Amino acid sequence: MLSKSEHFTEIFQSHPTQNLIRNLTAKVDLTEIDQLKIPVTISDSRSNKNHYFVSPKTAYIDYTFAQKNPFNGLKEPLQSVMKIPTMFIARVAMDMLGLERQIQVNNWLLSTCPTPVFSERSLEEFIQKTSCKRPNHAIVLRSVNAIQDPETLATLRNAGFVMLPNRIVYIQSLSKNTPTPRNLKKDSRLIRKTGFTQRCGKTFSEVEFERAEQLYNKLYLEKYSRLNPQYTALFLKEMVQREVIDMYGVFDNMNHLKAWVCTFRSNGKICAPMAGYDASNSEDKGLYRILSWIAHDVAIKEGLSYNMSSGAADFKLKRGARPTVEYMAVYAKHLPQHKQFLIQKLSDALRAMLHQRFPTVQS
Repeated sequence: MLSKSEHFTEIFQSHPTQNLIRNLTAKVDLTEIDQLKIPVTISDSRSNKNHYFVSPKTAYIDYTFAQKNPFNGLKEPLQSVMKIPTMFIARVAMDMLGLERQIQVNNWLLSTCPTPVFSERSLEEFIQKTSCKRPNHAIVLRSVNAIQDPETLATLRNAGFVMLPNRIVYIQSLSKNTPTPRNLKKDSRLIRKTGFTQRCGKTFSEVEFERAEQLYNKLYLEKYSRLNPQYTALFLKEMVQREVIDMYGVFDNMNHLKAWVCTFRSNGKICAPMAGYDASNSEDKGLYRILSWIAHDVAIKEGLSYNMSSGAADFKLKRGARPTVEYMAVYAKHLPQHKQFLIQKLSDALRAMLHQRFPTVQS
């Protein structure tokens, strides 16, 4: 019987990568640490077509600058002019780090990838083998945080990984025996009030998977940024049918798909890394709350620690979540000294910026 990791990598063996995620050129492979089969992505610095899950340049530079159009919408024209050379300089500096050329461990190509617990010995063996085979590639692990991953965080630091603060995420740990926050109780009643029905993704037709892609695009690409992963209906279908993710659809009384959310379980943790709905439709304002409740319900029933990802801080705090810093861990001791120096300096700068903005958040 194949593991979840093997099912995941088989998807990329069965289809051209860009038929699954349009803005991905990294190679997907499988490795083993502590007898655990774990997916890895291998990316090269020469490609400019990778989204921010495999491209630090996209994550830290392009995505940040894309929050506002440099040619439109800023009150001060000077800010618009200055933003262009600043972005250019930042991209050159990121190129000097060499992090676009990387082996990323435990990369499920989702916004959150719950981290396994590694023994120090097995991790060191993996580092030695990988750095010998690909001496020019940094070794990277995303989605590490102090609340859910204290053991892994300590192991990575002891092994020589440098921690790059990535974002603030919100972690909720509720069980059947703990009091349910008042706002969550309200959310649980919302789907009944609206008259919507819920259906499992395994029952979706081809047309419904295509509709799911459209709803994802409306939210993540049109509302936020085209730098987000451009998932296709084929990818969603394969991920659901191979049981890598669980998908839940919300349907109106005409059986039209109005919204959907997926959950991903691993290592006693759960996240909801993909969703879709039309945020511009004023009649559908309750859909975010409904989708949030669906994921909460699974987490509570199964007693899983729920990573609610970033954003919507007030909403998540009112539902019992705690904020913490999420890190991208980088191993670069086999790379040239100047790259090691620059990566450490980037870590120091990001930590200082984060502490200034969020002084009370656990890190």
